[in-house]
Amino acid sequence: MDYKSDDFIKKFTKSNILNDWRGSLHVQNGSISQNKNPKNNFKDVISFPDIFYSKLAEDLTSENPNIVKKELNNFYRISTKQNFSFSSAFVTHNLHNILYNLLQSDRSNLSILLKIFANITASGFSQVFLEVDLLETLVDIFQGCGNETLSNYALTSIVNLTGDLVEFRDLVFEYLPYFIELAQKPKTNKITKQSIFTLVMNLSLFDLADEQFNEVGNIVLSLLDYLDELSTKILTHTILLLTNHSRFYEFFKNTKVTQFLSTNLSSSDAVLLKSTLLIEEKIYHHLTFTEIPEIFKLSLLLSSKNGNIIISSCRVLTEIFGNSPDALNNEDGLIIAQILANLVIHESIKIKNEAFYCLICLIYIRNNLLLNIVNDDFVVRLCDFLDSDDDVLVIQTIIILDIIFSLEANRTCERPLFECFLNSNGMAIIDELHENQNLEIAEYSLVFNQKFF
Repeated sequence: MDYKSDDFIKKFTKSNILNDWRGSLHVQNGSISQNKNPKNNFKDVISFPDIFYSKLAEDLTSENPNIVKKELNNFYRISTKQNFSFSSAFVTHNLHNILYNLLQSDRSNLSILLKIFANITASGFSQVFLEVDLLETLVDIFQGCGNETLSNYALTSIVNLTGDLVEFRDLVFEYLPYFIELAQKPKTNKITKQSIFTLVMNLSLFDLADEQFNEVGNIVLSLLDYLDELSTKILTHTILLLTNHSRFYEFFKNTKVTQFLSTNLSSSDAVLLKSTLLIEEKIYHHLTFTEIPEIFKLSLLLSSKNGNIIISSCRVLTEIFGNSPDALNNEDGLIIAQILANLVIHESIKIKNEAFYCLICLIYIRNNLLLNIVNDDFVVRLCDFLDSDDDVLVIQTIIILDIIFSLEANRTCERPLFECFLNSNGMAIIDELHENQNLEIAEYSLVFNQKFF
């Protein structure tokens, strides 16, 4: 069988790939995507046999340039297929060095060679090039080939290498000033700019030394004025990665960063919002503020149609209530409490639990708000939650009922909300919860009974 034929390819490949998550972004064929097969981790993929690589190595070292050109094009066509798998035979037959030597010497086939290297580096197979100066060679080509398309192919592999291995990531720091200057030039094409932003993001995938963190942080600040829609997402994800470093919270205090994140909160893009909210959650967990202008924007996000955005917004607000209670004014607090109460009643269990916990945290710092949003119908709905199969919901319901009735008892001789509870099925359910298999539920219900009966 002809090893270059489509029948051969179909025979030795299958269509299902295990898409392992990896945080880095890779660039392939001019588009940015997640690298979902790191280190060549394929499932249900049969690699090409030894003869395929043996014949390929023989043809690529031929003295006939037509044979070399033909085999390079064939190999590119095969390696572009989604389920193509590099095997150990690729290294055994020295193909990584053969291709690298061609990249250095064969300018007539430079375009197809750069495309091949983009495919190889996007597959998580970059470790085979650690012993050669591939990164330096690609940078030289990027800077000196004088062709925009070829430069972008070279940059594709540079981006992929830095996202795969820390060794390549550390090497690329030497060339960063050149790339950043290029990203800031108005005439630089969109693909090149986006690739450079991805390169900066990939720098943060691995642990950064303090000096490296400072360099990446300064680069991020310098790029904030050169953003489009996609690069905004990439830079936001870069900042999210930087939150893992101990020096991030000093970096965050720069007003350019705070303004950038605040602007993101007004976006309609769910991916951008999610990344921004994750950053804000970490910030408000670690730092205390007396003023947080973004609270109003966060309250608006509680009404999002996207459940994940609602949950993330609840988590950010929970951190604010816990660490920066003085930043919340009563007007915003009342609006947020009303929205959270509505989420508790009407949303799915997952959202309900997040909103419930957020509401409880809010009431602990502003208990004067609770009786302004609670009515008989709210209490009746809470009583229904006591019979839920979700243990977290049951516990949080007991806690909020405790708070409601305690506040009511302290404010007035009349207790209409407690009377509503007594006239519902809530009291009977509370009694049954004393025997619940979840000891925490049993304890909460017992304490509740002892307190009010």
